[in-house]
Amino acid sequence: MSRPFLPDAFADVIIAREDSRGASWIAELPTTVDELVRRWDLRVDGDALSGRVGLILPVRYRGTPAVLKVPFPENRERSEGWALRTLSDRACVRLFAEDTERHALLLERAGPAGPTATLTADEWIDVAASIASDLAIPAPADAPSLADTAGGWEQQLDQQVSNAHGLLSDGIVSRARETIRAVGRDDGTTLIHGDLHEGNVLAARRRPWLAIDPTAVRGPVAWDAFTVCLTRVSDLSAVPDPGEVLRTRLRRFCRLTASDPEYAIEVAHARAVSSLLHESAGGGAVFGRAFLERLVRTL
Repeated sequence: MSRPFLPDAFADVIIAREDSRGASWIAELPTTVDELVRRWDLRVDGDALSGRVGLILPVRYRGTPAVLKVPFPENRERSEGWALRTLSDRACVRLFAEDTERHALLLERAGPAGPTATLTADEWIDVAASIASDLAIPAPADAPSLADTAGGWEQQLDQQVSNAHGLLSDGIVSRARETIRAVGRDDGTTLIHGDLHEGNVLAARRRPWLAIDPTAVRGPVAWDAFTVCLTRVSDLSAVPDPGEVLRTRLRRFCRLTASDPEYAIEVAHARAVSSLLHESAGGGAVFGRAFLERLVRTL
């Protein structure tokens, strides 16, 4: 089938990951996009972009630059559309329309991605802290909670440790496990982005910077310090004591967001431990095993 708007690499990733279900979704995607373009009276305004989970098509909506996002359907307790409606008119892109059956979103256009790379590490943390503070609103009572994920996280940690053959000391593992249990005891009342890294912050017109892809979960603002401050891995890899530098950055983020730096440090350590175990088991190389080994011993 001809897919004039569909990047081949994106189709290959979806099919490889999702097998026959992914192949069926890819086959139907051109028709899905055509129907949504007609339904919302859109004008295609550029080449399609794609990530690991969804197709992004630049469009014009009532004369306004927008994007049509059609993600591969995932099982989430709350949809991205719900998150964007809840965070409406704050430091994230606006939701213009949603098709819940197809999981499709019509969004305010921001970007392109990448301008945050021109910022220093401290400048980036300042930008992210401003966004995190603006998005930190009282959470709806039925919002998904970080605390609900702690049980699964601890089970995953135990399984990873059993397969890691002494990669980490008992003290490092115990510290991570206690942090995970502390996350499970904190059922916070604040709504946070949940995945605030540089790839999810774009330059924009309405504000200098806007966030995309909020998971919008209940939890401490300090949770997002990990992804904010560990974005610049190349900087951290070049210093003798990456833990000390990361602690300084975590404290900067927490000072600017009036959040708990000790919580941020302990969560960063536990998430680094999980990342190291994941990468050591062949689960990809987001941060790099050698760097993570140094980090968990110095943080």
